[in-house]
Amino acid sequence: MARVVGLPTSLAAAVASIGGDETLIAGTGEHRVAPFLELTQADWEGTIAGIREAFLSARETARDLQAADRPGRLIFISSATAIRPVHGAALAATAGAFFHTFAQVAAVEMGARGVTANVVAPGFIGDDRFVAATPVGRAPSPEDIADVCSFLVSKQAGYVTGAVIPVDGGFSISKSAGGSPLV
Repeated sequence: MARVVGLPTSLAAAVASIGGDETLIAGTGEHRVAPFLELTQADWEGTIAGIREAFLSARETARDLQAADRPGRLIFISSATAIRPVHGAALAATAGAFFHTFAQVAAVEMGARGVTANVVAPGFIGDDRFVAATPVGRAPSPEDIADVCSFLVSKQAGYVTGAVIPVDGGFSISKSAGGSPLV
């Protein structure tokens, strides 16, 4: 089973059986939704702690793979808000943007060793407020995200690395009035 860190309970359960000990699936936890002017130092420190845990877990996994001379998979769970920012999502967008860049650097540095690093950027799991701005017309489920993670650990995805894959039903390409479904 994959090493899973920093994911909400429902998503962690959905991805728990994916991959093996050569796989890391990491997120930064849940984030407070509020305008950035209302965020506290504690809110930011919580997000930074989640980023730190994901980074340290990825580094440890990559070191273990390198020492064992084995290929592996690093999958980071970001957020659609890192692709299409919305009102109140400064923390999730910031954490997601970190993953987007970090995965690309890891892909460059670890690719020759057979380690891929990719990002899955889900929409708002179980949150119907965004359905009107989603071409698919529904909120994503944890299983939607788990299915993409399953592909990324498969042999068929062995040449996919450094990618950011939105799993948001088209939310990141749609335009709602005011540019945000929260406004």
